[in-house]
Amino acid sequence: MQKLDEWTKRAQVLKEKVSGIIRDSRGAQNEAKLIDMIRRTGVEYQLEAEIEDALHRIYNNGDDVGAADHDHLKTDRTGSRDTTHKRLPRLNARYFISFYEESEGKTSEVAMRTLLEYAKLDFNLVQALHQREIKEISTWWKEKGLAEKLSYARNRVVECYVWVMTLAPEPCFSRCRVFGGKTLSMVSMIDDTYDAYSAYEELKQFTSAIQRWDLVAMDELPQYVRPLYHELVTYFKACEEELEKEGYQISYSRQAVRDSAQRSEWYHNDYTPGTEEYIRVALITSGYPALYLLNMVFMKGVSIESFQWWESQPRIVMAAAEICRFIDDLASNSFEQEGGHVVSGIECFVKEKGMTEKEVHDLFIHFYNNAWKDINEACLRPRPFPMSILVKALNLARVMDVWYNNPGEDAYTFSGGGTKEMISKILVEPIPV
Repeated sequence: MQKLDEWTKRAQVLKEKVSGIIRDSRGAQNEAKLIDMIRRTGVEYQLEAEIEDALHRIYNNGDDVGAADHDHLKTDRTGSRDTTHKRLPRLNARYFISFYEESEGKTSEVAMRTLLEYAKLDFNLVQALHQREIKEISTWWKEKGLAEKLSYARNRVVECYVWVMTLAPEPCFSRCRVFGGKTLSMVSMIDDTYDAYSAYEELKQFTSAIQRWDLVAMDELPQYVRPLYHELVTYFKACEEELEKEGYQISYSRQAVRDSAQRSEWYHNDYTPGTEEYIRVALITSGYPALYLLNMVFMKGVSIESFQWWESQPRIVMAAAEICRFIDDLASNSFEQEGGHVVSGIECFVKEKGMTEKEVHDLFIHFYNNAWKDINEACLRPRPFPMSILVKALNLARVMDVWYNNPGEDAYTFSGGGTKEMISKILVEPIPV
């Protein structure tokens, strides 16, 4: 605790210094380089006003950042293309803090050393907050005992927290991460219940109960699934009563859970849908539109128009869902079919289009690349909403490159090796200061 207090005080001093460095910086190339470093080291959220002023200054002066800088837009400083844009913000920050420290921090330039010290302290302070949150969620999860009561389902409470934390790592979204981490852990179990465990008639009963959203419906459910339904409804209702008083639009979040219930009939009726039907339903049941909504719910001051925009299935959100669905199918198809899971997109395309699995694989990669292009385009100005809202969809796409960055590898289901290393870097190990 004493160390955290010392870090907090030092970070406050350094933030003022970095803010002054931005204000005093002159020359388009110098300012662009500084803003680039701030963004990549993860402290942009702390200095949004200063960065916006600097960008306006560059624009209004008609300055040209130069050909060399136009090329930092195409290739990152390590020489690899398209890698940092897709990396998780927290993981990216840790990587670039180390990179800049090796290449820039050893120079005599005080500004760069100040920024790097501030970035390291901020990373560690945010990590400490994340650690407290995951401890709270893990304690709650253990007390509920759902992992033991539903032993057939994946127990991925830490991974679910990381998924939510990826969307909104900033300190102001603490309650969003706690609520989302708990909710997603339960939704993951619902997904396993639908995909591979329950009998069809039992799932119809479960679906009906979810639509009713009432504890009275629990009496109609099979005994084994009652604890999950009870915790789901009880937790949501408690959160709704508490948070709606503070202006959060949490009532929208129920739809996030209801959307998980649409694919069960395919497997249990031995039905392979057409490709258009599969894509239409699978994008919704990917959970990505729902997860995006859960984050909007916890953003104070989000307008009703923003929720109406979400209901229209905007391209940036659905592109993130496409990345989730197609990459998940590529990584999980063989394993899930061996285990008797719900039909995958690969099977749909093979059956309807007469394609080979290799051809479908190439097509899904093509869909994946096009979806990334749509996300990038949606983030360009003019934007329908502030970047603080749109970046959530961008981060949803980014997290898929963590779980499925190796072809044919599902690092969420089989969360060892690289997944543990990644979690350790962003949740366990502080940066040496």
